[in-house]
Amino acid sequence: MPRYLRWIWLAMALFSVAGILAVWSMPKDWRVERSIEVAVPPDVVFELLVDLERWPLWSPWQESDYEGLEFVYEGPKRGVGAAYHWDSETTGDGRVEIVEASAPERLVFTLAFQSGKIRTRETLTLEPASASGAVATRVRWVDEGEMLQTLLGRLSIPVIEESMGRDLDTGLQRLQAAASSATEAAPDPTPSGS
Repeated sequence: MPRYLRWIWLAMALFSVAGILAVWSMPKDWRVERSIEVAVPPDVVFELLVDLERWPLWSPWQESDYEGLEFVYEGPKRGVGAAYHWDSETTGDGRVEIVEASAPERLVFTLAFQSGKIRTRETLTLEPASASGAVATRVRWVDEGEMLQTLLGRLSIPVIEESMGRDLDTGLQRLQAAASSATEAAPDPTPSGS
């Protein structure tokens, strides 16, 4: 074999090894954060978060988004241990579980896809705020995830961050609308004739 071909093969091998090492050195974790102000007290928002049966009012992930998708609920209906899972041809498998609920300040749930190959920890923090002098809540949603040790997974992290950012924005906008509707539908606590 001519000497120049050996150099070409050697250079290609070195570039391949360097490329693989570069991908392996990429992060396997991501973090996305979004927030919104909701013109209701924290306890109203928290009630929408802690009860899985109320998630269809605000969650960015809906059964109706995918044909054949059905959530199967397990454990308590609300609070720590409340969970649902799914397995469909369209979306694959996944599981959501509430792992922390500190009323009315914080709710944490885990989300796992593809038999646990993709795992996220979702933290929703509620802080009292003031909207033009009225009671309001600053809702902060942090999505932190981890991709298992796969080359393709590490390459897809920027796409996941963008997609999750859109999902968090959608969920927060729906939560804002649902919380506003919940307070409008609530009966007036002041006695009549006052």
